[in-house]
Amino acid sequence: MKHLHTGTEIRRSPLPRLAGMRAFACGALVTAAFALTPEPARADFRLCNNTGNRVGIAVGYNAWKFYQVTGDLAYLIDYGAELLAEIARFFVSLATYDDERARFSIRGVIGPDEFHSGYPDAPYDGIDNNAYTNVMAVWVIMRAIDALNLLPLPNRLDLMETLGLSSAELAHWNDVS
Repeated sequence: MKHLHTGTEIRRSPLPRLAGMRAFACGALVTAAFALTPEPARADFRLCNNTGNRVGIAVGYNAWKFYQVTGDLAYLIDYGAELLAEIARFFVSLATYDDERARFSIRGVIGPDEFHSGYPDAPYDGIDNNAYTNVMAVWVIMRAIDALNLLPLPNRLDLMETLGLSSAELAHWNDVS
């Protein structure tokens, strides 16, 4: 019998770190990856700017919940913190500061209902400041910070070096969230 594998069975696949793609967005956009085989599903990580970004939020949510339920710090060290950090990085890169509103905005996204895909006569696809996307983006950013803070210092420093994650970037995450 074949089973549908999702969520907690996602195994680590190397996150692409293509500097040339950072013109679009930083971090990992996680797209749907499901398999009708005995093999676990593999996450499909891409560096790009895409309106359908809610899958990354769901994967980040599941990664954090997996850690909360299991208390598996080794998972957080080996996979979870990196996954959360790259998803957070992606959403931070989508946020722009709106001087008029004195807050950050995420523009041009499609919410979880997939019906609200843009404004009439707009020069870009998607809608601005979708409530689900904004709230969950902040949630993922905060959980990524929490995950990094839970890592033992040597692991945290190693991961930050691997990801090229600076203290200044983390401070910006705090500003966005």
